[in-house]
Amino acid sequence: MNHHLPEEQRVLAIDPISRGFGFVVFEGPERLIDWGVTYVQSDKHTKCLERFAKLLKSYDPDVIVVEDTKGESSRRCKRVQLLLAGILKLAKEKGILTQVIAPSFVKQVFAASEAKNKEQIAGILSAKHPELLPHLPPHRKCWMSEDARINIFDSAALAYGFFSTKAKKKDLIV
Repeated sequence: MNHHLPEEQRVLAIDPISRGFGFVVFEGPERLIDWGVTYVQSDKHTKCLERFAKLLKSYDPDVIVVEDTKGESSRRCKRVQLLLAGILKLAKEKGILTQVIAPSFVKQVFAASEAKNKEQIAGILSAKHPELLPHLPPHRKCWMSEDARINIFDSAALAYGFFSTKAKKKDLIV
């Protein structure tokens, strides 16, 4: 899976969860290549980085996109902050471009579609990419834990945030 269209950037977006991470691979904003949730049990940091390295080898991405954990809107614990820092470090060591996207920016990107929360954003993404529809979690009640599959959509939203910033930069150049 290392061959991709030269005119489209291959983007790997990662969204950590307590038991691993969700991911998506896009080739341009319209072509979804792969997605999933990776679960690990012991030594989460090391095992997540190993799985991330396998994704790098399998998909040869041009850009890695993760959440900005330093922004005010981020509520990530120290372990996740360290994991994301490790992911960015590994990507940079391999010469892969990285982009951090603030959760507040992701909400702005989807605000035009009137999506105000993760569930609504996931609905928009599954409409654009019907292959994700079977992974769309059911409506979450206030007493329910968050379904890990939502992290596939959180990753996709980060990728859309990246493509949105790229489109804005293009508009400025023209």
